[in-house]
Amino acid sequence: MAHRVFALLFFLLSALQAQALGRVVSYAELWEHHPASIRQIMTCGSWSKGERHGEFRVIQAQLYGQDMLFVDWVRSEDHGARWAVEQGLSIAEFNNDHAEISLRDLRCIPAGEGRVRVLGEAENGHDDQRFRFELLVNARTGRYTLKQNLPRKH
Repeated sequence: MAHRVFALLFFLLSALQAQALGRVVSYAELWEHHPASIRQIMTCGSWSKGERHGEFRVIQAQLYGQDMLFVDWVRSEDHGARWAVEQGLSIAEFNNDHAEISLRDLRCIPAGEGRVRVLGEAENGHDDQRFRFELLVNARTGRYTLKQNLPRKH
């Protein structure tokens, strides 16, 4: 009996700890539930996979009292009559709903061969530390890499 009580307490404490850490807001959640939270969309760079091709978009949203960053690549359909999303990414390092991140000075630069580079500055609201970052998105792999500098001193 004591083992069951201990196991139940351990499970409940683990669940509470996981909630306290927050969760990553997905690309799908942004578009399905919070499209009005989008504050900026930058188009830059191009991609191609076989006969499909299109553009990258960098999306900055403000949700849960903080900035969030997403990247997608879109393609033209029906001879330019409409656009469709090929793939979308949520940048997990910024999009935790308890991260208190502010983003500024975002720039998008084509990086060639189906890649785009996003540069900017982020500030962590928990400790007011600022850092510059570089995000490299690759349409062929569907992945990104994020490089963060050491926090700047005020």
